[in-house]
Amino acid sequence: MRADGSSSIAMLRGGGRRTAFRQGRAAAGNATLGAWTLHQASRGGPRHPADDAHHPQRHSDRRRGRLSQGSPRPVRAAEALASKFRMRGRKQAATVRVGAIDSAAAGLLPMLLQDFRVQRPDVSVQLVEDKTIRLLPRLLSGRLDLTFVRPPERPDKRLELMFLFHETAVVAVPEHHPLASKKRVTIADLADQPLIVPERRSRPHSHDLTMKLFAEAGLEARIVQIADEKQTIVNLVSAELGVAIVPKWTSRMAARGVRYVRLAASDMNKLPLAAAWTRGTRDPIRDDMLEMLKARLSRYAREA
Repeated sequence: MRADGSSSIAMLRGGGRRTAFRQGRAAAGNATLGAWTLHQASRGGPRHPADDAHHPQRHSDRRRGRLSQGSPRPVRAAEALASKFRMRGRKQAATVRVGAIDSAAAGLLPMLLQDFRVQRPDVSVQLVEDKTIRLLPRLLSGRLDLTFVRPPERPDKRLELMFLFHETAVVAVPEHHPLASKKRVTIADLADQPLIVPERRSRPHSHDLTMKLFAEAGLEARIVQIADEKQTIVNLVSAELGVAIVPKWTSRMAARGVRYVRLAASDMNKLPLAAAWTRGTRDPIRDDMLEMLKARLSRYAREA
């Protein structure tokens, strides 16, 4: 603009006038295009065709929209596929929380969980290993879904218990002990042997097993050491501090210098194992595991 307010375009000559004329036409065209686009957008109608020339992706998106409206089956199939993947994602997040005493964790659980993984690969298992007296309160408080324990003498009425089988008792002896070369021993063979037993308060079944076996034979147990954990008991045997009567599955625990010898059969030679869960609760994953356990129980029992 000049100082007097007149347009500088008026001062142009020749090509200047043609340039000004073309700019004027372009501005008018843009104004028309903008008005048309605004009008159609307010009606929900299509954009100006020229718009697609500058936005090919937008044109492609609208074309796919028209195709999907005319072909409902592919759309429904795609939605079904997406729903299937969402369900699969939820299944992958499924978890069952299992508690087990040490011998069951060493013997039963590896077999059970291996079979369960084949049947339900979508489920992850959280395993807690502890004593019965600690596992059952966790179960009742909802922190566990299923436990494998020694059945308590006075079970809580809120618990559902399913007896599984009796674990076989064996004798753990140091590898250079005179009894280590035997295929089977009796309680009489252990009459003068120093014994390592668990505390009754924490492991009543294992403690009472030793006491009852000696009482049945008319002998007195010579206890020299008390230890709570099976692994500790086995390590004390390895250190030649004594011998111990333990479940057969204890032999799967890592310990050097220990031999496990069969104990002669007896009516007292029983270590019961049971599955426990909270009465009146519904859990599809837990129930699937229990059904599989029932179906294969005889095979698991042969290993115990």
